[in-house]
Amino acid sequence: MEPQKYDLPRKNYCIRIFRPDGTFATLQLPLSTTANEIVQRLASKFFMPDLSKLNLMIKRNKLERILQPTERPLQLQKTLLEQMGYSEQDNIEDVGREDNSYLLRYVFGQNMAQIAHEDADYSEHQHIDLQARNLPTVPIFLYKHAQRIVSLDLSKNLQMEIPVDFIQMCRHLKQLWLANNDYVAIPQSIRFVRGLEHLNISGNRLRDLQHARLEDIPGLKTMRIYNNRLEKLPKSFSSFKQLTMLSVSNNAFTSFPEVICEITSLAYLDISFNKIQAFPDEIGNLKNLVRLFATANRFSGSLPPSFAKLENLQELDIRQNLITELDVLSELPKLEILFVGYNAVSIVGCEFKSLRQLKMTKNHLTQFNLGGSRRPSDEHHSNVITGIPAPIATSYDGAMLTDLDLSSCMLSSLPEDVFLYTPLLEELVLDSNTLNSIPTSIGALHKLLRLSVQNNILDSLPSEISKLSELKILDAQKNNLKSLPKEIWLCASLQTLNCSSNLLETFPKPFSAPGVALHLPMTQQPEVPPSIVTNGQEGVLPNPLGGHAGQGMVPGTTNVFRDPMLDDNNAMAVSPGSTMQSPPNFNPPSFFASPRNHPPPLSLSLRRLFLGDNRLTNEIWSPLMLFLELRTLNLSFNDLDEIPPEHLCHQHLYELYLSGNHLTSLPADDIEKLSYLRVLAVNGNKLQTLPAEIGKLRKLLVLDVGNNVLKYNIANWPYDWNWNWNLSLKFLNLSGNKRLEIKKTHPEAHGPKEKDLADFSALTRLRMLGLMDITILGVSIPEESPDRRVRTSPSEVNNMAYGIADWLGSNEHLGTWDLVMPRFRNNDDESIFGLFDGRKSSRSGCKLTKFLNDHLTYHVMSELRKLKEDDTVVSALRRSFLSLEKGLGGQIGDEKDSGASAVVCYISGTKLYVANVGDAMAVISRNNGQAYEITHKHISLNPSEISRIRAAGGYVSNTGKLNSELKVSRGFGYFDLIPVVNANPYVATIELTENDEFVIMASRGLWERMHYQTAVDVARTEKDDLMAAAQKLRDFAITYGAEKDLMVMVIGVGDLFDKRDKRFRYLRGPGRGAAGADAAGILLDDVSLGPAGMLGGKNKRRGKEEGPGDSTLARLDREVPPPINQVALVFTDIKSSTLLWETQPENMRSAIKIHDAVMRRTLRSVGGYEVKTEGDAFMVCFQNITSALLWCFTVQLQLLDADWPAGILGTEEGREITDQESNQVIYRGLSVRMGVHWGTPVFERNPITSRMDYFGPVVNKASRICNAADGGQICVSSDVVAALRNFPGVLDDNTLVDDLPTSAGNYLISRDIQQLKRLGFHVMELGVRRLKGLETPEMLSLVYPKQLAGRMELEEQNAMLEEGTNATTPGGTATPATTGTTTPAASTTRAKSPTASPRLLATAETSRTASPQPTDDDDEPEDPAVKVVEDSFAVARPTLSFKQHKSNASLVGNRAIDPNLVCALNSLATRLERLTTGSHPAKKSTAMSRMIERHIMHDAGDEELMALMDNFVTRVENAVSTLYLHKVGHFANVLEKLGEAIELDSMHILRALQMYSDVAGLTEPAGLAAAPP
Repeated sequence: MEPQKYDLPRKNYCIRIFRPDGTFATLQLPLSTTANEIVQRLASKFFMPDLSKLNLMIKRNKLERILQPTERPLQLQKTLLEQMGYSEQDNIEDVGREDNSYLLRYVFGQNMAQIAHEDADYSEHQHIDLQARNLPTVPIFLYKHAQRIVSLDLSKNLQMEIPVDFIQMCRHLKQLWLANNDYVAIPQSIRFVRGLEHLNISGNRLRDLQHARLEDIPGLKTMRIYNNRLEKLPKSFSSFKQLTMLSVSNNAFTSFPEVICEITSLAYLDISFNKIQAFPDEIGNLKNLVRLFATANRFSGSLPPSFAKLENLQELDIRQNLITELDVLSELPKLEILFVGYNAVSIVGCEFKSLRQLKMTKNHLTQFNLGGSRRPSDEHHSNVITGIPAPIATSYDGAMLTDLDLSSCMLSSLPEDVFLYTPLLEELVLDSNTLNSIPTSIGALHKLLRLSVQNNILDSLPSEISKLSELKILDAQKNNLKSLPKEIWLCASLQTLNCSSNLLETFPKPFSAPGVALHLPMTQQPEVPPSIVTNGQEGVLPNPLGGHAGQGMVPGTTNVFRDPMLDDNNAMAVSPGSTMQSPPNFNPPSFFASPRNHPPPLSLSLRRLFLGDNRLTNEIWSPLMLFLELRTLNLSFNDLDEIPPEHLCHQHLYELYLSGNHLTSLPADDIEKLSYLRVLAVNGNKLQTLPAEIGKLRKLLVLDVGNNVLKYNIANWPYDWNWNWNLSLKFLNLSGNKRLEIKKTHPEAHGPKEKDLADFSALTRLRMLGLMDITILGVSIPEESPDRRVRTSPSEVNNMAYGIADWLGSNEHLGTWDLVMPRFRNNDDESIFGLFDGRKSSRSGCKLTKFLNDHLTYHVMSELRKLKEDDTVVSALRRSFLSLEKGLGGQIGDEKDSGASAVVCYISGTKLYVANVGDAMAVISRNNGQAYEITHKHISLNPSEISRIRAAGGYVSNTGKLNSELKVSRGFGYFDLIPVVNANPYVATIELTENDEFVIMASRGLWERMHYQTAVDVARTEKDDLMAAAQKLRDFAITYGAEKDLMVMVIGVGDLFDKRDKRFRYLRGPGRGAAGADAAGILLDDVSLGPAGMLGGKNKRRGKEEGPGDSTLARLDREVPPPINQVALVFTDIKSSTLLWETQPENMRSAIKIHDAVMRRTLRSVGGYEVKTEGDAFMVCFQNITSALLWCFTVQLQLLDADWPAGILGTEEGREITDQESNQVIYRGLSVRMGVHWGTPVFERNPITSRMDYFGPVVNKASRICNAADGGQICVSSDVVAALRNFPGVLDDNTLVDDLPTSAGNYLISRDIQQLKRLGFHVMELGVRRLKGLETPEMLSLVYPKQLAGRMELEEQNAMLEEGTNATTPGGTATPATTGTTTPAASTTRAKSPTASPRLLATAETSRTASPQPTDDDDEPEDPAVKVVEDSFAVARPTLSFKQHKSNASLVGNRAIDPNLVCALNSLATRLERLTTGSHPAKKSTAMSRMIERHIMHDAGDEELMALMDNFVTRVENAVSTLYLHKVGHFANVLEKLGEAIELDSMHILRALQMYSDVAGLTEPAGLAAAPP
């Protein structure tokens, strides 16, 4: 037996034991060896006969203790090594041979117990702190102060003894801390402190408290027992009458300790991070409870009704559970703080009387209304549209909410009056929902300070935003805003405005409320906002304003009112209390020329403006001139090509970001005036030179001019910028300027004295210097150090494109490092990429990340060299991380508390190995831009990490931090927290293919600001130049608000397979559009491509110019030109959508947006054209049939993974179904039917929409084919199958597709075919069907990807079950189940399909006249006669029941029809059907046939046998027709090709047909020639 094998050899483990002088001995002993045995062995080895003075000490994390004689040091060492990540596979028995002092250290010697000395005068101290003193017992000197001690902290003294006599002397002791002492049992002396009020025994290894007899301390008020291993609490705890605070979080409770409900004095209770599944009903007894924390348990459903009795509860934290309802909480009168994030709440429609904070991030929320059933009166309701005054809003009871967070829910809309009930709101977060508008009642939030609506689909902001007089921060990035309301100018307190990644084309013209901007003299003015008066008094506007003051006009401004007293020096100053009336538009010259005129409020308050990734043009500069108080201006990735002179007039500007535009020059005079400028980012433009005036910016710290077209002439230093003038620079990036040469020149007489302009040594504060892809000749490069990174490598590694970008952010010193190692181990196909993101970098930089950067390759190379036959690269990478951690422990010095996250990519051939620890992560782009996470985020709140942390002795706080310190749970360093934090990496292995494009590696700074898919979308816009892609990702993170350091690396793994010339590789993306035009074979004048075509040339920001109404789609590849001539048409429809809209309206609003987003995104990536939508149905068109099928498969698979609302998943139509054999999800969420047809429709552009439209029989047939499918099915015509056969390698797995001619179109088709073959798909014929409205029957087939093969199996089973439950009706009439309508019995089947059997062919004529067509496309498909059952019989005829009826007994005995003949007919039909599909009989099919035969032989009467015979005859006819169509189909295809290839000469055709007939063996040549035409 296996266990006996392990027991026979007694494995020995190595252990290194040090002596006090640093020498050591290595022993090899069994795990069971005790400390006493080791002491004896070492004593004999070192000739120490007196064992009484010898002991063995363990040191960990600066703590030490003497081991007890019976403890097992080797077992303890093995446990710690396993917690660090070592396993038996790593020969863990030999790891102890090395120095593991970073983890633990054993020391052997004489009398090593520490004697504590009085290091301070404690005579006057009542509060004594002796933490981490390594005390084995209470020091002697403390006895004389015992009576005075009130508070005593003895934490972190491992297994410290506390004598009873000392405790009895502490008569006034009120507070005792014994945390993290490694206790297995509490010292018995504790119970003698009768007056103790506060006890902390957390962070130990307690499994039970019964032995402690804590009930003997009746006066306990607070007790902290968190981070132990308790499974229950003693019943004696009920005796505590004064206990007000109890913390038992991070223990092992699986049920709520009932004794807690008896401690009625409790005011604070924390049971977080346990495995409790439900609150008891007795929870209502805790009427004094004020704060309850129950984070990360397993609560589900609704809270018990007894919760309503917690009348004093003020704060409740129930995050990370599965709670679905909150209604009972509305009955709590004093509840002020409620945290419900990461639960399953779908609807909130109740009132909270006193609630101040509500945070519900990451719920399934689709309905939210704090008003509940209450509605304002008619008088109040009439004011909703125009904005509700605060006095009206505050009249509602319970309007106390100040902080509301509904981010990452599924809200598609909010009630128009939702904010009437929250007039005191100060912070509102609605990020990452699907909102397309903000209710106008937001105008009621007069106290709102911050509004965040990021990552929605808003198309506008309400004009009522002007009423938010206190608003300071507005985050509206990643929406679809096409314009901002002009009322934005009236936000008098707004300081930060972020509208990046929208569709803005301009900023609204300056606008002031009537009276604020003066245009007419001698009229009264309303009270000026206090902020304006204050700013004016403080001299916010500099005087003079500059040479451009009063010059220029705002473009497009009309009705300019000229003040006749404009130049009157005696003009009276406007007093704050005066009022006047004036037109509502603002004339900037009036303001600048006259002190009586005031600008719009926003121009004085705004400090930070982010408008990156929009469609802004040069017109933006005129309105921006008004913002004289700007500190940060970000206009990156717009369509700016110049900065007009004197428009960059923001003299207080600190940061200016203009990356990714089309600038060819910078205004020298304006730049010179920006004397406070610290950051200037102009990378990704078309700059050839930089003005010398940049050198006058003495405070400039960051200058990024990468990826321009800089040409540099050092001799031209008086006019061209040189870095030697900006001595404060910390960050200088010149990478990507491939024409730039820096070479040493001879000093000139007129040059600057004592300056070597080609040298960088003067930049002593430099932290990062980017010189990649730059020619450097004879110039010395600064040396790297832990606080300086210098990059000089090319942007290509082993023929793979590569790019990197980083940012210091607010960090003063360097914290992130990158590693690139081409030709790793001297192999051309091996390379290593690494990214190390450090924390807590010191004044000298991050030595830890520099160490990792320098030593990683050595450790990886060493471990790969040691690999044995039975070992893997994955194990080698894991051991590399662990050995690197060990080496780091001995080298890091005084930075023990610092650490780093890391992600490493090792590429060997076509295999990619990715290893990571912490929150540095990587994603891969594959299959036309789909993002796949290939790393694991190691954070403390991950459920898998929580269990590991707890096993290692750590805990997770309510703030989500490990041991209340770290957000990450793994990483290099953090030696004060190991083994709770370890460097055991997650390692993934990816077999790279042609469909893989690039890998993005990035630090936390990027992933905090954008999703994986967004990062891939952004990088794909620059996939021709991955250096530009990396910089663009970094700049997007900055424009989204990133302030900390970050690093991005992009690796072009697709180049490993792309053998084409590099100048053609750009066709990977936008080439789909060009391919469509080529394949159509038409002139560009015939069909106007419009803005969606490829005629505009390569635009850096491709996709923006076509103007889609979605900012996400605008970032993707262009929509292909409308396909023409032969095209693939696809119709889609959602099954049972009408029913879902009626029963789940709010959930469907969210679900339909998810559905549409999946369809449109995939359409862009695959290369299809959206023709039109009607309701939830799509009509799309493709130039190639391969693209159409790839789109259908991809959509069906992605719909399974979509984040559907819980309400949809809870319905019968949307519930999750898993295939029993493969255990894969085959149905989940909305179920979409699809129909595909290949043909040549009539096409023309719609004159209204300018979109191409398609008409004719081809379109009709495609629509009907869609109707013939059921939810989740893809139904195709025979023309589609024929078209697929024309492509080599699609239907034949053995055929290669690499022999296609090299062109854009063929490359895309070849790539599609590769993806189809990789997905794996099957074509299964359904047989001939008569489609509604079409005269000719059509041969239909089902296609489905391999991953969804379980759908067919399930549908076959459902069809058989349905046949078994439908009873026959007299006279052979069809049952209701055959009419195409859904019966109640059938509705219980999730995926009931009328086309369930792909192997059976049946016609539609049998019952067409007897069954009406359904009127709703959302229910079952229209043709009822296509319902069939696998290898049995069609349901168009009377259905059978496999149950034996009593009435059948007499019928069987008097049968006139021979059942053997009927069975033979069934066998004939079945065999013919198998011939049509080419399939072999499956086991279950054979079993089904036997069941039917048994029913025929023993149960069926004559009437039923007649119906069966009729059915079988029909099946035989169908099979024969199909076989005939197979032959004629090929023949017709030949005729069609002949007609295209030659002129219609009958002799040529006859000769060709004769040759074909001879080869095919159809008939004799003479017979064929005599055939009629």
